[in-house]
Amino acid sequence: QTPAKVYFTRTTDGKTFETQTTRVRTNATFEKGLPLGEWTVAVKKQGYLDYEITGFKVEVNDGQTEIYFGAAAGQESTGPCKKIVPIIGNTNGKGNVVSLLDVGVVGAGLRTGANSIVRSRADVDDDGETKVEDMAYINANYGCRKITQTYEDFKAN
Repeated sequence: QTPAKVYFTRTTDGKTFETQTTRVRTNATFEKGLPLGEWTVAVKKQGYLDYEITGFKVEVNDGQTEIYFGAAAGQESTGPCKKIVPIIGNTNGKGNVVSLLDVGVVGAGLRTGANSIVRSRADVDDDGETKVEDMAYINANYGCRKITQTYEDFKAN
């Protein structure tokens, strides 16, 4: 099981900082200190569509700006927060859309004798096995595209 990666790209110069979540399932957390500026935040995880938030600002005297992935079991988050929920079902690593290609990859992974590389790509839920449930994720989210929204819209919804 692999943790999600979170990328922060500064709007003005394209400088990117990367961090990794501390858990691989639900309730993932991360911490990253960022210089002042406006950022695009991208969450990427194998098997999921990317989730991007544009216009995330770190300003002087801002206190702590928080993007929330979910509190650990039994804990509450401090301050205003919103959960990011990426869409499962992407096998090609590009994170743009759940498509016919994903159906083909999972179908190939379900075949008897599929090699370990194909099985790994077809395991969209990252549980260590390619199963019918992986195809169910593809079916449920077929046609879905990565989510890109402004930070203001993200906070409002």
